[in-house]
Amino acid sequence: MTARSHELCETLVAVDYAVEAHKGQNRKRSSVPYIYHPLNLACHALAMNITDDEIIAGCLLHDVIEDCKVKVEELPVSNSIKELVRVLTRDNNEDFNIKR
Repeated sequence: MTARSHELCETLVAVDYAVEAHKGQNRKRSSVPYIYHPLNLACHALAMNITDDEIIAGCLLHDVIEDCKVKVEELPVSNSIKELVRVLTRDNNEDFNIKR
């Protein structure tokens, strides 16, 4: 697996969390499991030789706040990844701010 070979520790945590968080969700008007979207985004980043652990983890978690009723503080990743996810979250209200 690419995440293991590049020693992307945060990515390994993020992929497990995203798979569980999106369990049972499908893409709009489709039977395709929703998790394929963040996995596809992470794969595109890796295909462009982006191997930064924070970026790939952010790709995997970018929709968890919007779609899974999770607060950014609950994400099992570093504060810098939480901030990236917060910025990528569509509804950017006070509930998504993290304490620094």
